Amino acid sequence: MEWPNISVIIPTYNRPEILRECFAGLLCNLDYSGKVSYYVGNDGDDITWIPKSGGSLNLDNITILDGPRRVGKPHQGLGANLNMLLGSTPDDFIIQMDDDHILQKPLLLDKHVTFLMNNQKAGWIRLMGIANHDYTADLRGDYWFVRWDSVG
Repeated sequence: MEWPNISVIIPTYNRPEILRECFAGLLCNLDYSGKVSYYVGNDGDDITWIPKSGGSLNLDNITILDGPRRVGKPHQGLGANLNMLLGSTPDDFIIQMDDDHILQKPLLLDKHVTFLMNNQKAGWIRLMGIANHDYTADLRGDYWFVRWDSVG
């Protein structure tokens, strides 16, 4: 099987040390048989700490993009940054991480990608909690399918 490329998108704003921890967790715990590229939406100052050669975070597949700089405008900063990142990746399979999401255990992506490739109605998989979202969903195997007409 040829595995599709995956993009990991990470919005950030002036938290380079937390972003460094995020990448350390990804490098140690993200497990995928295909190619993974990283896109950072930088809505803050320059992130010069990411080494392009040598060092423990040697990632040649990081693309740092200037964010839309809508920080301080209600409900626009993070959403605008994520929208910019979504529009910047050529890949169909995308993982959204926030800069303060630190993977502490292995995340095995092959099974999730296989599921999405074989279930066109799935669309996306949410790996974070969904408490308090008032969804009604049906459990099919290992995955919940949201009844979108129930969201209100």
